[in-house]
Amino acid sequence: MMKLDNFFTLEKKSEEINDEVKVKEYLICNCNNCDYLIDSNRIFSNPNCLNHCLSILHKVKNKKIYELKINNGATHYILNKNQIGILTELIIEIESLINEIQINEIFEFIRNTDCDKKELCQKKIKNFLFNTFKIYKNGINPYKNPINIYKSLNLEISIYDAHNFPDKCKKCLNDYINFLISSKQRLDNTKFFQNYLKIDNNLKNSNFHTMCELILGNIYAQIKRKSKFETLNSNSKLLTNYQITPFHIEIYENGYEIENYYKVSLINVDEDILKIINWVEEKLLSIKFEHFDNEFLKLNDILNFKKKKIEEILRNNFNFLNIKHKDYVNFYTNFKSSGFLFLYAFLIDDRIEEIFIDRPNKEIYLDHRDYGRCRTNIRLSKKELNRFITILRIESNLPLDEANPSIKTEIITSFFQIRVTLIINPLATDGYTLLIRKLGKIYFSIIELIKNQTINIDAAAYILFNLYHKRNITVIGPPGSGKTTFINALDVLTPNHWRKLYLEDIVESIDMSNNLQHQVRFSIKTSQIEKPNRYSKEYQVRESLHRTPDMIYLGEMINTQSINAFFFLLKVGLRCGLSTSHGETPELMIKRWMIEDKISINSIKDLDLIIQSAKINDTNKIKRRIIRISEIDFDKNNLKIIDIFKRNARTNELTKGFLDFKHIYENSPIIKKINNSGLEFLDYNEFISEINYYISILRFLLSEKIKKISVLNKILNRLWVLRKKFFINDWEKIENLTKKYIENLMEDNYGELDN
Repeated sequence: MMKLDNFFTLEKKSEEINDEVKVKEYLICNCNNCDYLIDSNRIFSNPNCLNHCLSILHKVKNKKIYELKINNGATHYILNKNQIGILTELIIEIESLINEIQINEIFEFIRNTDCDKKELCQKKIKNFLFNTFKIYKNGINPYKNPINIYKSLNLEISIYDAHNFPDKCKKCLNDYINFLISSKQRLDNTKFFQNYLKIDNNLKNSNFHTMCELILGNIYAQIKRKSKFETLNSNSKLLTNYQITPFHIEIYENGYEIENYYKVSLINVDEDILKIINWVEEKLLSIKFEHFDNEFLKLNDILNFKKKKIEEILRNNFNFLNIKHKDYVNFYTNFKSSGFLFLYAFLIDDRIEEIFIDRPNKEIYLDHRDYGRCRTNIRLSKKELNRFITILRIESNLPLDEANPSIKTEIITSFFQIRVTLIINPLATDGYTLLIRKLGKIYFSIIELIKNQTINIDAAAYILFNLYHKRNITVIGPPGSGKTTFINALDVLTPNHWRKLYLEDIVESIDMSNNLQHQVRFSIKTSQIEKPNRYSKEYQVRESLHRTPDMIYLGEMINTQSINAFFFLLKVGLRCGLSTSHGETPELMIKRWMIEDKISINSIKDLDLIIQSAKINDTNKIKRRIIRISEIDFDKNNLKIIDIFKRNARTNELTKGFLDFKHIYENSPIIKKINNSGLEFLDYNEFISEINYYISILRFLLSEKIKKISVLNKILNRLWVLRKKFFINDWEKIENLTKKYIENLMEDNYGELDN
């Protein structure tokens, strides 16, 4: 066996035929680690595949290859000796033409040596021949798409045949024109182009794989392992399709599997756009990052720099392109240059929530907002993964080695925002494991959460009551259950006059500074050092005492330090806050805090509202629900969980834990805390009036389909303006004035209220 490159090997096998031993030579290609592998259902996923095969056949053109076997993931494709012969003949002819071009001096094509346009013609001829046959300073690469060579020759010949071309120029360039015609005729005589010319013109725009089969004949395919997903069958139903430049997305329901199938391909563009892309790619390679010298570049800096440079290249050279084509060239070239083109399809699709990569060369799968768990047709090679991991290391600035085999970091760009957990060998048995969670650029308002049945109006009204009375609210649940989404929906509804401090390991809060909110946001770095440093959440929580906050957004409480920091806030009287924590139930979460994190029972008493979120099993769509809203009570130091609302799984409804709001008022530990605080007194009528106000306004907003976050913030802040202006707690009057204010907004067409 002889290794020809990282993918191809030449193998010899002995066979006994009629008592005679014959040695046959086979070319074997393993595509599993190939960066260009797009679709395992095609022998040639793109022109790079044919280019690679032809380049290898050129190396062994003097050998009699019996079969070419291509292991393209789930399928083995086999080219027989006749098909190999067609390709070898083509290679030899193209090589012969290139040799003639290199031997002949370009000036010999020009008869009139005294012409003042001689040098210009020589330059044009050289550029055409070298670009057509891919003759570069660093080598020759003519096999990427032989059909393009043929088309280019035809086009060049037709230009000189045109009636408006001067006769004296035709005579001067006669040798060049004859060379073009001769080159085309020699290609016409090859079996490859004889078959090509027989193809119906309507089929000549088929995809690259189909074109190859039309020219070479049917290519034998041997299924290596049966996977209903890797080959969509007659039971596959197209659920939806959409485009995210430069990608085309199709999602199928498969009759044999629970998971749907998420198929990625490139948007089809014509040959001229592909030529422009190749030109822009070469131009981009020559650009230096001068003002980034000696810096570790963040991905956002790289993407934005390249985007700007590509825009300049297109503006200066291809300004005739429409915006759609300019965007395609820009995004395709930019993403491809990163070294993991097809990963971007998932990163920029806002409908995707989580991306799972279990190991190199394994199909990626994901959680889609509308279609649940989906398999995909995309794999990342080890080389592509290494490029992405290099970016993760730069972004995190954390060690990644045998002693530190995992990192968790965020990547924020103008194209996407993600949180990535990476685990490597030896902890990851199969090499690498990645979990990529999208940090939503699309946020959900409380109205949208009511509309999609995450929560109902009564429960939302009760939570708003607690928020506006400055109680601490903790949302618990498993990963991906919508905890952060929910506290963000509450955060944007806080009064604009509150001064809010944000202490986040990974920034997931919403920037509302344009909506007149007072936000002071801090990025906290997770430290493996036990002693708190200036960047730790625990240290910054203590510093918050001197920053006069009305509310603290603590984000995720993920370790002992952040949990201790949370209870320290409650202990010193900074009660108003929003936070999240991983926990299956309030009971289990509190037990963990007390046993593992050493939180005292006296500190547990400081908890106010605990909201439990969950993912509800559904084979077609990811559904998130608030399933419990609970409060903490103690009876002679015996902890009790009081469920104010609890989900009935049978009816799929979030129902009150008591008969009505009157009984909630009488049994709520939080209302007892409010009345015992000495800061305010809340009688029953006041409580019911305030709750009814929230219920009525939420219903009104829902009926009018007003869900835009900035508009909801403006409307609910009207409550505080009205209370200040009239110095009243006349909730009925406030409700009427609020609704009138909403109607005025609608009449004035304030923005797009339903967006």
